[in-house]
Amino acid sequence: MLHALKQLGRGRVAHGTRLLCLSLGAWTAMASASDAHAYDLSRAYTSAAPEVERGFVVGSVGLWIPGLGSFHDYHQLSLDYAGEFGIRILSIRGQHNVYVVGGFNLSPQKLDPEWVRDKDRRSTTMFLGYAGVRYLPSMLCIGDGLGCPFIELRFGISFENADERAHDGQDPEWTVLPGIGYRFSFGNVFQLGARVDVAWSEEEYSRDLGWLTVTGFLGIGW
Repeated sequence: MLHALKQLGRGRVAHGTRLLCLSLGAWTAMASASDAHAYDLSRAYTSAAPEVERGFVVGSVGLWIPGLGSFHDYHQLSLDYAGEFGIRILSIRGQHNVYVVGGFNLSPQKLDPEWVRDKDRRSTTMFLGYAGVRYLPSMLCIGDGLGCPFIELRFGISFENADERAHDGQDPEWTVLPGIGYRFSFGNVFQLGARVDVAWSEEEYSRDLGWLTVTGFLGIGW
Protein backbone atom coordinates (compact mmCIF):
# COMPACT_ATOMS: atom_id res chain seq x y z
CA MET A 1 0.00 0.00 0.00
CA LEU A 2 2.77 2.38 0.96
CA HIS A 3 4.61 1.54 -2.24
CA ALA A 4 1.52 2.32 -4.32
CA LEU A 5 1.12 5.71 -2.66
CA LYS A 6 4.74 6.56 -3.36
CA GLN A 7 4.34 5.60 -7.03
CA LEU A 8 1.18 7.76 -7.24
CA GLY A 9 2.97 10.76 -5.73
CA ARG A 10 5.89 10.38 -8.10
CA GLY A 11 3.47 10.23 -11.05
CA ARG A 12 1.73 13.42 -10.00
CA VAL A 13 5.02 15.23 -9.55
CA ALA A 14 6.19 14.11 -12.97
CA HIS A 15 2.87 15.15 -14.52
CA GLY A 16 3.07 18.56 -12.86
CA THR A 17 6.63 18.98 -14.05
CA ARG A 18 5.59 18.20 -17.62
CA LEU A 19 2.71 20.72 -17.41
CA LEU A 20 5.07 23.39 -16.10
CA CYS A 21 7.55 22.75 -18.92
CA LEU A 22 4.80 22.87 -21.52
CA SER A 23 3.48 26.14 -20.09
CA LEU A 24 6.93 27.73 -20.10
CA GLY A 25 7.48 26.59 -23.69
CA ALA A 26 4.15 28.02 -24.82
CA TRP A 27 4.81 31.33 -23.08
CA THR A 28 8.29 31.56 -24.67
CA ALA A 29 6.85 30.85 -28.13
CA MET A 30 4.14 33.50 -27.68
CA ALA A 31 6.70 36.06 -26.52
CA SER A 32 8.93 35.32 -29.51
CA ALA A 33 5.99 35.65 -31.90
CA SER A 34 4.99 38.93 -30.27
CA ASP A 35 8.54 40.31 -30.62
CA ALA A 36 8.67 39.24 -34.25
CA HIS A 37 5.30 40.84 -34.92
CA ALA A 38 6.40 44.11 -33.31
CA TYR A 39 9.59 44.02 -35.36
CA ASP A 40 7.60 43.48 -38.53
CA LEU A 41 5.33 46.41 -37.68
CA SER A 42 8.32 48.69 -37.12
CA ARG A 43 9.73 47.62 -40.45
CA ALA A 44 6.37 48.30 -42.12
CA TYR A 45 6.54 51.93 -41.03
CA THR A 46 10.16 52.50 -42.01
CA SER A 47 10.29 55.26 -44.64
CA ALA A 48 12.44 54.99 -47.74
CA ALA A 49 12.34 58.79 -48.14
CA PRO A 50 15.56 60.68 -47.35
CA GLU A 51 15.86 62.53 -44.07
CA VAL A 52 15.47 66.30 -44.47
CA GLU A 53 16.20 69.30 -42.25
CA ARG A 54 14.23 69.95 -39.07
CA GLY A 55 14.81 73.67 -39.38
CA PHE A 56 16.60 76.33 -41.42
CA VAL A 57 17.66 79.98 -41.55
CA VAL A 58 18.39 81.60 -44.93
CA GLY A 59 19.04 85.00 -46.48
CA SER A 60 18.14 85.87 -50.06
CA VAL A 61 18.58 88.49 -52.76
CA GLY A 62 16.91 88.80 -56.14
CA LEU A 63 14.58 90.79 -58.35
CA TRP A 64 11.38 92.58 -57.38
CA ILE A 65 9.16 92.77 -60.50
CA PRO A 66 6.07 95.04 -60.51
CA GLY A 67 2.73 93.44 -61.26
CA LEU A 68 -0.59 94.99 -62.27
CA GLY A 69 -2.51 98.17 -61.56
CA SER A 70 -0.75 100.97 -59.69
CA PHE A 71 2.13 98.62 -58.88
CA HIS A 72 2.85 98.49 -62.60
CA ASP A 73 2.36 102.25 -63.05
CA TYR A 74 4.43 103.60 -60.17
CA HIS A 75 7.04 100.94 -59.44
CA GLN A 76 10.03 99.72 -61.42
CA LEU A 77 12.21 96.64 -61.55
CA SER A 78 14.20 96.65 -58.29
CA LEU A 79 16.29 94.52 -55.98
CA ASP A 80 14.69 92.51 -53.17
CA TYR A 81 16.39 91.40 -49.95
CA ALA A 82 14.89 88.89 -47.54
CA GLY A 83 15.46 86.64 -44.54
CA GLU A 84 13.49 83.57 -43.50
CA PHE A 85 13.51 80.88 -40.84
CA GLY A 86 11.51 77.67 -40.58
CA ILE A 87 10.83 74.93 -38.02
CA ARG A 88 9.37 71.54 -38.92
CA ILE A 89 6.14 70.90 -37.04
CA LEU A 90 4.89 67.77 -38.80
CA SER A 91 6.46 64.83 -40.64
CA ILE A 92 4.25 62.01 -41.94
CA ARG A 93 6.33 58.83 -42.36
CA GLY A 94 9.26 61.07 -43.28
CA GLN A 95 7.72 61.79 -46.68
CA HIS A 96 5.44 64.77 -46.08
CA ASN A 97 7.14 67.55 -44.12
CA VAL A 98 5.40 70.72 -42.96
CA TYR A 99 7.24 73.75 -41.58
CA VAL A 100 6.05 76.95 -39.98
CA VAL A 101 7.99 79.86 -41.49
CA GLY A 102 8.46 83.54 -40.78
CA GLY A 103 10.51 86.36 -42.23
CA PHE A 104 10.72 89.72 -43.96
CA ASN A 105 11.32 91.29 -47.38
CA LEU A 106 12.87 94.69 -48.08
CA SER A 107 13.04 96.39 -51.49
CA PRO A 108 14.59 99.89 -51.89
CA GLN A 109 13.09 101.44 -55.02
CA LYS A 110 12.79 104.47 -57.28
CA LEU A 111 9.30 105.35 -58.50
CA ASP A 112 8.69 105.62 -62.22
CA PRO A 113 9.72 109.10 -63.47
CA GLU A 114 6.79 109.14 -65.90
CA TRP A 115 4.42 109.22 -62.92
CA VAL A 116 6.59 111.07 -60.38
CA ARG A 117 8.23 114.09 -62.03
CA ASP A 118 10.02 115.39 -58.95
CA LYS A 119 13.17 113.31 -58.68
CA ASP A 120 13.57 114.23 -55.01
CA ARG A 121 10.33 112.40 -54.23
CA ARG A 122 10.92 109.20 -56.16
CA SER A 123 12.57 107.19 -53.39
CA THR A 124 10.49 104.57 -51.61
CA THR A 125 11.06 101.29 -49.80
CA MET A 126 8.71 98.30 -49.80
CA PHE A 127 8.55 96.38 -46.52
CA LEU A 128 6.92 93.01 -45.87
CA GLY A 129 6.70 90.94 -42.69
CA TYR A 130 5.05 87.54 -42.87
CA ALA A 131 4.36 84.09 -41.43
CA GLY A 132 3.20 80.96 -43.20
CA VAL A 133 3.77 77.29 -43.96
CA ARG A 134 6.16 75.35 -46.18
CA TYR A 135 5.47 71.87 -47.56
CA LEU A 136 8.45 69.72 -48.59
CA PRO A 137 7.68 66.30 -50.16
CA SER A 138 10.90 64.40 -49.44
CA MET A 139 9.88 61.50 -51.70
CA LEU A 140 10.57 63.91 -54.59
CA CYS A 141 14.08 64.72 -53.38
CA ILE A 142 17.16 63.59 -55.29
CA GLY A 143 20.54 62.37 -54.09
CA ASP A 144 19.39 61.27 -50.62
CA GLY A 145 18.06 64.74 -49.81
CA LEU A 146 20.67 66.71 -51.75
CA GLY A 147 18.00 68.55 -53.77
CA CYS A 148 14.36 69.01 -52.75
CA PRO A 149 11.39 71.01 -54.11
CA PHE A 150 9.03 72.92 -51.84
CA ILE A 151 5.96 75.12 -51.92
CA GLU A 152 5.01 77.91 -49.52
CA LEU A 153 1.96 79.91 -48.62
CA ARG A 154 2.64 83.08 -46.63
CA PHE A 155 0.43 85.77 -45.13
CA GLY A 156 1.82 89.14 -44.16
CA ILE A 157 1.57 92.89 -43.83
CA SER A 158 3.24 95.09 -46.47
CA PHE A 159 3.72 98.85 -46.61
CA GLU A 160 5.98 101.49 -48.15
CA ASN A 161 7.42 104.84 -47.08
CA ALA A 162 6.83 106.83 -50.28
CA ASP A 163 6.31 110.58 -50.11
CA GLU A 164 2.52 111.00 -49.98
CA ARG A 165 2.76 114.10 -52.19
CA ALA A 166 4.20 111.91 -54.96
CA HIS A 167 2.48 108.58 -54.50
CA ASP A 168 -0.34 107.37 -52.27
CA GLY A 169 1.46 104.07 -51.66
CA GLN A 170 0.71 101.18 -49.42
CA ASP A 171 -0.49 101.76 -45.93
CA PRO A 172 -0.10 98.54 -43.95
CA GLU A 173 -1.97 96.13 -46.21
CA TRP A 174 -2.88 92.46 -45.89
CA THR A 175 -0.83 90.49 -48.44
CA VAL A 176 -0.98 86.86 -49.58
CA LEU A 177 2.13 85.26 -51.11
CA PRO A 178 2.14 81.77 -52.68
CA GLY A 179 5.50 80.54 -53.94
CA ILE A 180 7.59 77.60 -55.10
CA GLY A 181 11.28 76.84 -54.80
CA TYR A 182 14.08 74.32 -54.90
CA ARG A 183 16.87 73.93 -52.38
CA PHE A 184 20.16 72.04 -52.31
CA SER A 185 21.66 70.87 -49.02
CA PHE A 186 25.41 70.23 -48.67
CA GLY A 187 26.69 68.18 -45.76
CA ASN A 188 23.21 68.43 -44.18
CA VAL A 189 24.20 71.94 -43.08
CA PHE A 190 24.63 74.49 -45.86
CA GLN A 191 21.66 75.33 -48.09
CA LEU A 192 21.57 76.96 -51.50
CA GLY A 193 18.54 77.43 -53.72
CA ALA A 194 16.13 79.60 -55.67
CA ARG A 195 12.45 80.50 -55.44
CA VAL A 196 9.67 82.40 -57.18
CA ASP A 197 6.87 84.15 -55.26
CA VAL A 198 3.89 86.27 -56.22
CA ALA A 199 2.10 88.80 -54.02
CA TRP A 200 -1.60 89.65 -53.97
CA SER A 201 -1.99 93.01 -52.25
CA GLU A 202 -3.64 96.44 -52.34
CA GLU A 203 -2.43 99.86 -53.45
CA GLU A 204 -4.29 103.00 -54.55
CA TYR A 205 -7.54 101.37 -53.28
CA SER A 206 -7.20 98.50 -55.74
CA ARG A 207 -6.30 94.89 -54.92
CA ASP A 208 -4.16 93.32 -57.65
CA LEU A 209 -1.36 90.96 -58.40
CA GLY A 210 1.14 93.36 -56.86
CA TRP A 211 4.56 91.95 -57.63
CA LEU A 212 6.70 88.94 -58.43
CA THR A 213 10.03 88.11 -56.79
CA VAL A 214 12.69 85.82 -58.24
CA THR A 215 15.42 85.24 -55.68
CA GLY A 216 18.34 83.04 -54.75
CA PHE A 217 19.01 82.09 -51.14
CA LEU A 218 21.85 80.82 -48.97
CA GLY A 219 21.78 79.63 -45.38
CA ILE A 220 22.00 76.72 -42.96
CA GLY A 221 19.77 73.81 -41.98
CA TRP A 222 19.85 71.27 -39.15
